[in-house]
Amino acid sequence: MQTTPVGHTPSAFPATPPRVKIFGVGGAGVNIVGSLHLKPFPTVSCAVVDTDTASLAASPVSEKIQIGKVATRGQGASRDAKLGGKAAHEDAGLLAQSVEGSDLVFIVASTNGGTGGGVTPLLATLASDAHALVIIFAVTPLSIEGGRDRTMETLEQLRSCAEALIPVENSVFEQTKEGAESVEKTFALASNFVELGITALYSMLFNPALPRKDMAALRGAFPVRDGRAFLVTGYGSDTANALKQIASEIRNPAHKPTKRPANALLISIQSGTPLLFSEIRTIVESLKQEFSGHENILTDVSTDTSLGNAMRLCVIGVSGGISQRAPERISSENGDSPLSALNPSPHPKIKMTQKELDFDLENKTERPETFFGRTSSEKIHGQNVDEPTYLRLGIKLPI
Repeated sequence: MQTTPVGHTPSAFPATPPRVKIFGVGGAGVNIVGSLHLKPFPTVSCAVVDTDTASLAASPVSEKIQIGKVATRGQGASRDAKLGGKAAHEDAGLLAQSVEGSDLVFIVASTNGGTGGGVTPLLATLASDAHALVIIFAVTPLSIEGGRDRTMETLEQLRSCAEALIPVENSVFEQTKEGAESVEKTFALASNFVELGITALYSMLFNPALPRKDMAALRGAFPVRDGRAFLVTGYGSDTANALKQIASEIRNPAHKPTKRPANALLISIQSGTPLLFSEIRTIVESLKQEFSGHENILTDVSTDTSLGNAMRLCVIGVSGGISQRAPERISSENGDSPLSALNPSPHPKIKMTQKELDFDLENKTERPETFFGRTSSEKIHGQNVDEPTYLRLGIKLPI
């Protein structure tokens, strides 16, 4: 028998759908987000952020945020992350207003300095302060663009600003048969990669299939900031071929490292025809064998008739710090500017204490209790070999 609280009706507790926002930051981010073909959900929206007025004008995304009108005068940041950061500071209020109310925020940005590297840390921090789960797709440069040191520096900075960072490695896509045809094909592969990852994640929140996943379940897969994440996809005419392609991607030497451990696995399965439970279980068990250390698995299964008899798999693995406590959100209730949230400490400060152990070598025959429990001293011919030789033999050392 169902009961209803006094003074309320079941309609008084409507389910609030999660609000998802996808940001494209800088030239690469603006281009990718503008090319996404996303499922139309009423609470999913996109926005593009740039200093370059021409880049914004060419984007089909309706919400355009121009920043740094004074700092850049409507031009790009030209791989200068400091200039990009200055532009972000100039219009921090616009960025804060845009992320307000979001539950899940995706940021697509380049790591090669400029607007992407300068703006994304502030945007991610503002989204975190608004209590959103933040996931960054970091687009690395082509091999012909250089900037490796700048990219590595940007990646390290971005990891501390989000719950997960997923690299989008253009240098890998350009080595594929299709990507080698042209730069445009390489960029198209990168865009498709981002689209698959974003769709797989937010579809889990809207898919009516059971068991339902909510924001609490999704947050559980990203327990701390600075989480290392990776994304692999597979497509095949049947289950076996799709799994074979996943395994091939994992073992691709261009992806580093291979055979990655994952504390959490988020598995998206799309098929042209409905799958039996036994088929789903086979897929999940096969994917679990490819990874180690998984403590949390979220699986989403959907039917897409446009696939025909084919299947598409998307696996997102999250590693690093699942047992650690997430850092507290930086509150702005004290009236501080949202800029004060910049560069948060990725880990809480821990007060270290040292416990002194009482070693009485003359009277004790057992060692103090250790992490593995109490252990007995080792004796050979009546002598305790765990004691230093000069103590056992009574040798006086000169001081």
